[in-house]
Amino acid sequence: MKIGLDGIVLQNPIAGSHRYFEQLITGLAELDARNAYEIFANAQMLRERAMPIQSNLHYRDVQTPRWMPNALRQQLYRD
Repeated sequence: MKIGLDGIVLQNPIAGSHRYFEQLITGLAELDARNAYEIFANAQMLRERAMPIQSNLHYRDVQTPRWMPNALRQQLYRD
């Protein structure tokens, strides 16, 4: 199954949201190699964090300014 995750939360300065998302992806990488995960996030934010690299984790760059809440929806319909 292909599962999409909204990683735009990584742009948010709210305390704990970065750590939560990183641990979520790390946990999924360790526990579930069967499903494919599409992680939508800003490439710069992903480079600043130690995100796991695995064959079933696919990171997709979403160019979004902080003030644009519907960026993921627009990105999905564009592709």
